[in-house]
Amino acid sequence: ILPRKVKFDWKETPVDWIPNQPFASYFINEINNILPAGEFWFCRLYNKVLPQITDEKLKQDVQAFIRQEAMHANAHTSANKEYLSVRNIDIQRNLDIMNYLFTTALADKPFDKEVPNFLQGQWDLFRLGVVATVEHMTCVLGKYALYNKRWEELGADPEMVDLVKWHGSEEIEHRTVAFDLYRHLGGGYIPRYY
Repeated sequence: ILPRKVKFDWKETPVDWIPNQPFASYFINEINNILPAGEFWFCRLYNKVLPQITDEKLKQDVQAFIRQEAMHANAHTSANKEYLSVRNIDIQRNLDIMNYLFTTALADKPFDKEVPNFLQGQWDLFRLGVVATVEHMTCVLGKYALYNKRWEELGADPEMVDLVKWHGSEEIEHRTVAFDLYRHLGGGYIPRYY
């Protein structure tokens, strides 16, 4: 798992970055809105549980995962600020919803309520299960993005294709880390089901 520093230049990227495909373009643009808050939340949660990891290889994988997720969040934040907002697309409502979800509902103190000490481990484990679930889905999406040639055939903006394929490849690269961490810290089948 290799964290990579990236930077994108959005000056030439049109809103309909896949020509004649506004729905697909806007769908991916929406992903730029929803990812940063969640990825920063992953990082905070994983840093919190890092001292509990007793397997040295898993600990190294988790640290690399954290660095990759932080870079993903920064890249999508750049797309939000330097691409969507500059084109007068109001994304604040969506950002507020995601921020509320990850800094209030799924926070260490959900809805500003203290989690009792005897339940703290279960609350962390539940949230680790959420991350594992999301990471399974992003791996599938990542594989689709990485191997998809249709966007290029349609003349899609190379900068946005680069962002999506880079992110997708790293999702594939760290595909098992979230699940491995969940299991390592005691996650089982029944809680995973929920």
